[in-house]
Amino acid sequence: MMSGFDTYFQIAPCFRDEDPRADRLPGEFYQLELEMSFVEQEDILQTMEPVMRGVFEDFAEGKPVSQTFRRIPHD
Repeated sequence: MMSGFDTYFQIAPCFRDEDPRADRLPGEFYQLELEMSFVEQEDILQTMEPVMRGVFEDFAEGKPVSQTFRRIPHD
């Protein structure tokens, strides 16, 4: 964050150091990592919802995708 960027995204490989089994995820996959400075929960949700919506729209094969995500309270 010292470089002057308050937010950045990174697509990076993730490796699991476990024995491969049928009931587990693959040992190697890609993840979207984000770093954000001085944010609240709402900032993260507002940043990630358009990203997730775009992924759903790209793979929905013409099916409708909700433009808003329902928020489920913790309590």
